[in-house]
Amino acid sequence: MVFEAFPGAAKGYCSYVEQRIVIQPGMSQVQTIKTLVHEVAHAKLHSPLDILEETRPDRSTREVEAESVAYVVCQHFGIDTADYSFAYVADWSRGKDLEVLKASIGRIHALAAELIAGIEGPEKELQKAPSHRQRKAGRTARRRRQDAPAR
Repeated sequence: MVFEAFPGAAKGYCSYVEQRIVIQPGMSQVQTIKTLVHEVAHAKLHSPLDILEETRPDRSTREVEAESVAYVVCQHFGIDTADYSFAYVADWSRGKDLEVLKASIGRIHALAAELIAGIEGPEKELQKAPSHRQRKAGRTARRRRQDAPAR
């Protein structure tokens, strides 16, 4: 990922051939983060190097999916992108058949979950697992119950 000025109105792009994501410099932190997640979604979902052209979604579907993933991931971490994301998705989904949009939901959900898990990292899983002290306390409590005289 690089910050690099480029012509046009886009805030970022994913170069599949160069295998890099380019983000316009000078945007707000929120817009920068949202744009980065959007471009990562393109990289993971839409690479023409990994998908046969006949199964690759059309441009508007790709944009709806990428922005939807960015919205879900950002919302998870408390970053509000609703104003921008809703307008973006509405614009790119205009005239789309509902079935086409429904077909994207699974891809959006799966990638958003993957990205959230990757951002939270293994320490989130460790937080869920009982600590050494908690496991030891549990074993001690079980032994006390086993050793207690029957009533």
